[in-house]
Amino acid sequence: MIDKKFQIPKINKNSALPPVNQLARQLTWLIADGTIVKGEKLPSIREYAEFLGIHHHTVRAAYHKLENKNLVSVKPGIGTIVREYKPFISTPSQEYLDNEMIAILVPGLSDFYQQIITGIEDVAYEDGQIPVVLNCRDDPLYAEAVFNNLSARNIKAVINISLGFSDEFHEKFIQMENLTIPLIFLDVVDAKTHSITLDTAGAIGLATSHLVEHGYSSLGLINCPSEWPVGREALLGFQQALDVEGLSLKEKSVFNVPNFGYEVGRFVIERMLHENALPRALVTVSDNLAIGAISALKDHGLKVPQDVAIIGYNDIPPASFIDPPLTTIALPLYDMGKQTMLYLNNILNGNVDTWIHKNFTGQLVIRSSCGCNK
Repeated sequence: MIDKKFQIPKINKNSALPPVNQLARQLTWLIADGTIVKGEKLPSIREYAEFLGIHHHTVRAAYHKLENKNLVSVKPGIGTIVREYKPFISTPSQEYLDNEMIAILVPGLSDFYQQIITGIEDVAYEDGQIPVVLNCRDDPLYAEAVFNNLSARNIKAVINISLGFSDEFHEKFIQMENLTIPLIFLDVVDAKTHSITLDTAGAIGLATSHLVEHGYSSLGLINCPSEWPVGREALLGFQQALDVEGLSLKEKSVFNVPNFGYEVGRFVIERMLHENALPRALVTVSDNLAIGAISALKDHGLKVPQDVAIIGYNDIPPASFIDPPLTTIALPLYDMGKQTMLYLNNILNGNVDTWIHKNFTGQLVIRSSCGCNK
């Protein structure tokens, strides 16, 4: 009896793609996504041919295709055994190499990532490439699984935005040679390979120092989880700016939140008021958090910036017309996306012989919420 996982491939006899390629392609996908794992034995050629309703020579030829790609090894007297899948160098056969799709892995579908994606798209479309955006749900392990599957389906290249991969996966990637699937990280602080980064620590430090210049000594940071790269960098920038100004990081001056949304900003202010921990000035890691905080402060009869000064992060369109207009850090997200795609084209064209590292910085946009008369 053939195991259920080997029953997944289906042969479409009306397809223009030969049955041998259909079978090899589907088995590659199953190996890539971990359905068929290292050490497993593929069904015997005759048994599989009978089950699929195809000639046994077709199955043998499909197995040879997998062997040529180092996906399986044929052991006389034992059978066809699955080898370790190496997503960076295992690719489908030549007939699929005309694919022009560029995969973009994102943690979620927020406005923050839309600006980056637009920059990528504008360059990609000029070169006849098709960007495909995949939501990886804030899960680096899910992103790894997606990348494995994409490599088996011969995507042309991959851009990983803000997610990264596990340390183990990344170390494997660094050690690989003859990579056939270009991969570039964007907004991933710890990436040692091709990477385009944003100086979050510098941006948050700039905002913090600006508030200190107003004479505020009681400062707070509304931050995402500190184990996230952006959260770690934001905390670093906040603390470094305080140190330079001779101020201490107080126990209740950092408030970690699960996401960057408007309602979370409102909730944090309620929590601060409940704990009697409302600082004189706040730096937030998103404009939506700042706008939510301003709304909650108004509900409690407090004024911005007279009672609490606030600086946001990202300079989204509503930041300029809320009351008061939000001082924030403008981020070059579109340019980051555009530059990433230009670098990726250089990689694809073989014009790069070392890892690319480019760091972008934010710019303080002064309005009224910080206390400036703007």
